[in-house]
Amino acid sequence: MPGMTTHIRTTCCGLVVGSLLLLAAGCGSSPEEGYQTLSTEEAEQIEQARRERAQAEAEETADAAAETELSQRSTSDAPVEDLSASPLVLAAAQTAASTVFTTNKQADQSQTDPTAPADATSDPWAVSPPVETEPAAASPPATPADTEADSPIEVAASRAASAVQGEPVEREIQLLIPDRSFTIEGPDDAIRISFDDFDLLKVLNMEPVPVDAVDHFPEWLKDLDGKRVRVRGFMFPTFQETDLPGFVLARDNQICCFGRNPKIYDLVDVTLAPGVTTDYIQGRPFDVVGQFHIRPEADGGELWQLYQMTDAIVIDK
Repeated sequence: MPGMTTHIRTTCCGLVVGSLLLLAAGCGSSPEEGYQTLSTEEAEQIEQARRERAQAEAEETADAAAETELSQRSTSDAPVEDLSASPLVLAAAQTAASTVFTTNKQADQSQTDPTAPADATSDPWAVSPPVETEPAAASPPATPADTEADSPIEVAASRAASAVQGEPVEREIQLLIPDRSFTIEGPDDAIRISFDDFDLLKVLNMEPVPVDAVDHFPEWLKDLDGKRVRVRGFMFPTFQETDLPGFVLARDNQICCFGRNPKIYDLVDVTLAPGVTTDYIQGRPFDVVGQFHIRPEADGGELWQLYQMTDAIVIDK
């Protein structure tokens, strides 16, 4: 064994050194005098013996320390700490161990005493259990009157949500505005209407617009077909600047290349009266007076036209 071998070697070295020291002591009254009476070879042997003894004692001490450390590690229940770990890793490990210990402790307490309160010294990072609350009362279904009160901001938000999702959110078609009255305005005795009056999202909660949309129209909206109306809007961008025999009237100037894609009910195809033309009007609203028509045109399963105005004139004031 390493310990026994070192001990025997140390003992032998001690005997040799002791013998040489006695020999040196017998040769003089002091170490210096003894060395003077010894030959050079004998003096070197004494020094060599001293060095071997010191080395043997150092090796014996190191072996004993190693055996002690190995014994302590084998008898300890705690894992050996990795001294190379960073302080953050050690702190996280301690926190995790503390959390597991606290959780197990609380579980043991709840099993032994279900009414016992939670430990006040538990880990502050631990997630508290959800507090049970009484379910909220169910809201009554929306009525047409409630839906009619939606603000333009709410309608715009709904449209924006549909655009973000890439596809329109399909809604249940229902009549939100069962009746509507209008006023007569101008020398042509035209009916003043607005884009809101034939906005199918506001009138019928219709999104998207099917090809049979007209079948769901209320009577007051169908009655506008063939009537002379006055409506205000913006000119959709045209291919020429002057002498336009017709154009598309848009709800606002934030559609298509200006901002958003228009809905089918955001556009009205306008044909001016025979012999009447207009120049392109950019960036400002104006009135158009003409005969209103509900003429849906579809390509497959999608509408590309719904409203028209004919025999129209532009009132840019």
